[in-house]
Amino acid sequence: MKREQITRLLALPNAAARFSFAKRNLSNMQMRGVDLDGAILKRANLSRSDLSQARLRGAHLEHANLQGTNLSDADLTGAHLQNADLRHAYLRGADLRGADLRGALLMGANISGTKLDEAQSDLLSKADLVQGSDLFKLSDVGL
Repeated sequence: MKREQITRLLALPNAAARFSFAKRNLSNMQMRGVDLDGAILKRANLSRSDLSQARLRGAHLEHANLQGTNLSDADLTGAHLQNADLRHAYLRGADLRGADLRGALLMGANISGTKLDEAQSDLLSKADLVQGSDLFKLSDVGL
């Protein structure tokens, strides 16, 4: 599937419910504010894409490449982010409540101002993070 076709599909109502984007190369795409609630994006390459203000509630992003992706103010409530690569992602203001972050790589990610639940906060506070990464102070994550 060509990138132009993917762009047209993403503009359709309920596109996430009708199509799988698993293992697709969606890198460097402009998808600001797109509705991908419940989307199947397992192992998709979304690196360096703009998903700011996107709706990704319950989206399946297991093992997805989200390196350097702009997810600022995105709604990732209940998203499945197990083993996702979020290194250097921009998550400022994103809603991650209920999201499964087990095994996710967050080195260098900016998560200041994100909304997290208590369990996630505990998980992140115990995470093995690369020294010097601009990750967070727990007082900055909107708890």
